[in-house]
Amino acid sequence: MTSFPWQRLLPLALAAFLVACGGSESSDEASGETPSPTGEDAAAAVTEVPARDVPGTEEAWVNGTPIYAAEVTMVQGNLTTQGYPPDTTVSGDTPEERMHNTALKMLVDQRLLLDGARSAGIEASKVEIDAKMAQAMGQVGGPTGLASMGLTEETLRTDIERNILVRNYVTGKVTPEVTDAEVDSYLKTNPPEEVRARHILIFLQGETDDMKEAEVRSRMLAIKKEIADGKPFEQAAAEYSEDTTTKQAGGELGWFGRGRMVPPFEQAAFALEPGEISDPVRSNFGYHLIQLEERREVPREQAVSQARAFLQQKEMVDGTQALIDSLRAAGEVRYP
Repeated sequence: MTSFPWQRLLPLALAAFLVACGGSESSDEASGETPSPTGEDAAAAVTEVPARDVPGTEEAWVNGTPIYAAEVTMVQGNLTTQGYPPDTTVSGDTPEERMHNTALKMLVDQRLLLDGARSAGIEASKVEIDAKMAQAMGQVGGPTGLASMGLTEETLRTDIERNILVRNYVTGKVTPEVTDAEVDSYLKTNPPEEVRARHILIFLQGETDDMKEAEVRSRMLAIKKEIADGKPFEQAAAEYSEDTTTKQAGGELGWFGRGRMVPPFEQAAFALEPGEISDPVRSNFGYHLIQLEERREVPREQAVSQARAFLQQKEMVDGTQALIDSLRAAGEVRYP
């Protein structure tokens, strides 16, 4: 099943912050092609990696342990690079501020899970840490690539160990169980049909007012008029969309079925005919223009498999969030 940032379950759930973080809760599967220094420059870069724990830059304390600004900034950068949208539950007047607060929220959540793992006596084996370490070092291009990301081998190893602890803790606490009856019920509500669509997104999150809403909606109508006057949708998406994961592909979202997108988006997409473009659609991310490309029926066997995977994923995300909430209630999270 193809995954997109606009699915109601996926944004910034457990899987996201386990692979996105480059700070103290960094990814054990980091990747990229960032240019790396060589020779003496590489050695210098390793020694010049900035410290994370700079006194006076604390942005939060989780059970007495600080989270520093450098950690948040690194995670924010990684999320932006990977195209994750801001968490819809965080505040902020600008996309950058909301992304910063998203990164902070993720680090707080992960710290709560890490403390839970340690309290439960969860361990990470040296064999697994070594294997993940070798994999990560190969993906980033060795010590030089690591240095270009602002990390050292020591900090990466610590990050990998922490991620393994969190993963083992969560999978031990949250075990998705989906019955055949639940799958059948889901498919009755969400018929096995898929559509392929493109979209253009202008973010509008957090606190808004009628003026902001009208301004963005008017902008989207102007973009729709440009398309009606002859500009290809793909070109408009590349030019105007704020969805960094799809804009360079002309807003292409690929195939998706019912129950995969946030409800307003789904309702609008499935109501369109191939080639038709929606009016501006308001979701919790902002405003979308949607162009339907194709629709197709999904074979029963494939639909059952996709539905089961989706429901398991939902249970995993919901269970993880419930676990975080319980850890937060039992612990202490403070902000300056």
